Amino acid sequence: MFLIHINELIVELAKYGITVKAFADDVKMYVQIIDDLDVRQLQLAVDVLYGWAISWQLSISANKCCVLNIGRQARRTRCNRMQRR
Repeated sequence: MFLIHINELIVELAKYGITVKAFADDVKMYVQIIDDLDVRQLQLAVDVLYGWAISWQLSISANKCCVLNIGRQARRTRCNRMQRR
């Protein structure tokens, strides 16, 4: 049953141009950050993930979340991770 729900999340995140990898209850989101628009897309995807978790009454381990920069130029990417609003 959980697989049906997690697939829904993957479809939602794909609308924001985010590549998603899921295994069991772990989700990884990937996006190439070139400009501020890409940062905004990533933030929207994080917001979608958070909203999805709230609607399904699931918790997210924010202490296990991170941003990984790969490449020669480390772009300062700041996302607000799973904060209650």
